[in-house]
Amino acid sequence: MIGRYRIKAELGRGGMSTVYLAHDPRFERDVAIKLLPLELLHQPTFRRRFEREAKVVASLDHPAIVPVYDFGEEEGQPFLVMRFMTGGSLAERLMQGSISIPESARIMKKLAPALDEVHIHGVIHRDLKPSNILFDQRNEPYISDFGTAKLKFAHTKLTETGGAVGTPAYMSPEQIQGEAELDGRSDIYALGVILFEMLTGKHPYQTNTPIAIAVKHMFEPVPNLQEMAPDLPPACQEVIVQAMAKQKEHRFRTAVEFAAAVQDLSQLFGDAHQIALSEKAPGQRFALIIANYEYDDATLAQLIKPTANIHTLAYVLQNPAVGGFYEVNTLINESADGVRRAVSQFYADRKKDDLLLLYFLGHAALGTRGQLYLAVKDTEHELLRGTAIPARFIADEMDNSLSEQQILVMDCYYSDTVPAQSPSIVGRDVNTFDAFAHNGFKRVIVTANDSTQYNWAKGNVSGDAQPSLFTEHFVQGLLSGAADTNNDGTISIDDLFSYIRQQLHETGSEMSSQVPRKWIPYAYQDESDLVIARNPKYVAEQVLEDEDEDESVLAINNEAKADGVAKRPFPPSFSHLLQRPALWLAGLALLA
Repeated sequence: MIGRYRIKAELGRGGMSTVYLAHDPRFERDVAIKLLPLELLHQPTFRRRFEREAKVVASLDHPAIVPVYDFGEEEGQPFLVMRFMTGGSLAERLMQGSISIPESARIMKKLAPALDEVHIHGVIHRDLKPSNILFDQRNEPYISDFGTAKLKFAHTKLTETGGAVGTPAYMSPEQIQGEAELDGRSDIYALGVILFEMLTGKHPYQTNTPIAIAVKHMFEPVPNLQEMAPDLPPACQEVIVQAMAKQKEHRFRTAVEFAAAVQDLSQLFGDAHQIALSEKAPGQRFALIIANYEYDDATLAQLIKPTANIHTLAYVLQNPAVGGFYEVNTLINESADGVRRAVSQFYADRKKDDLLLLYFLGHAALGTRGQLYLAVKDTEHELLRGTAIPARFIADEMDNSLSEQQILVMDCYYSDTVPAQSPSIVGRDVNTFDAFAHNGFKRVIVTANDSTQYNWAKGNVSGDAQPSLFTEHFVQGLLSGAADTNNDGTISIDDLFSYIRQQLHETGSEMSSQVPRKWIPYAYQDESDLVIARNPKYVAEQVLEDEDEDESVLAINNEAKADGVAKRPFPPSFSHLLQRPALWLAGLALLA
């Protein structure tokens, strides 16, 4: 406990703070708590800087700045309570590769007014970097971590005279030189470095030491983006060169001006050719990810912990170029009451055409009568009925929802609670269909395993499990587009399951115990139209050229080749394109 806040998990640890996920019982919400390490308590500079961060953020009332809820001390140790950002950080997203021009422009457009607001108040962030840009459940970006912010009009200094504060990889030349009169254009330089990374997936200056990277920032020109990402238009180079100009007088004057230039790039070179998911899924798309890595119960704590990164999963689902989900919420190490409440809210107030994805990572157990229970942080192994989440509870919530498009994914390790008479009791079949497939019209149940790996009757744990690779393949199948095996531009849950099963089969020697399963209602035997994502690598031009060619056009081509004359095949009829509006619009965009 820190104050009234119950600690649930550690989110990150750095040189100047440790951040925890906690629960606020007063307002019944999860929060992030930033704690000053014990070893820095006796250093006045760090303590004052920590306190100042709370005051700075409290004075900056902008919807794209992570808000501070509370500030206090616990046994002399200062802590800062902030909003918990469930969508992870930009740094985590960049680990998956580059970001499209339209998505980069969207992020910049949201952050720029917030950064200008900071500068208007006489505050310079000084540590703007991907790990300090966080996302909420609706994929909206926020600026965070004002621990090293500089107040232009402050009468005191919290750094040594002439000292450079910040992260060298994102520091402007004047910040590296320790100039006292920094202004907002120093942050704009950092934002230029971030944009370079978003568009290419790489930092502009590749080096191993802080000193070397500082020298490059000061003296080396901005690298050619097209050498790192050949598909980028040359106009991107001009925008980033201006943002990262060595002399601040040559940079954009404001962040909004910078973002407007990126928006112009998006309109000229955006992904207008991608097929919209709305063609097959007219409703909204919602996802709830529940992950349990820690358990209070001593028996459950002995079991293997999931290794999947749910922030990466959330990012892929939210990414407009991939999942396009309107809202993605995550629960980490939540109590049984919290999970029940979240599940009920998730399925309530939905529309018929909404697509709902519930994704669970953790452990599940078969009760003494064969009932299936999902284990959560405060589950007691001897009181499953009262402290775990019954599968029938989730099934009832799914049945009562108006949504007719529901996907349940369970990347679970299964345990048996029946007293083991022999080692063969481990490996008992788990029929998830009986637990969840009730009345859903379009309901697909996918599990990462089909049998038990453990038996922990009466607290005696037997059995073993290898780390699950299911979610890793789930993410890669969507992000790489490899799950779109028929190259139609969309990825159905059937496509994705087939891809995951194939990947697990290829690693069967290492994961022989992991056999995924899929169940669908008898009345709904074709889930090919239940689209979960688009293929981010899909090119509509290829479809227009290949899929619309009929045999007569191919015959004309063959005749032309025989005559030694290259002829362009006739385009499909206009009426044919009108029957396929997504391809028609994509074709117009490519011809424009």
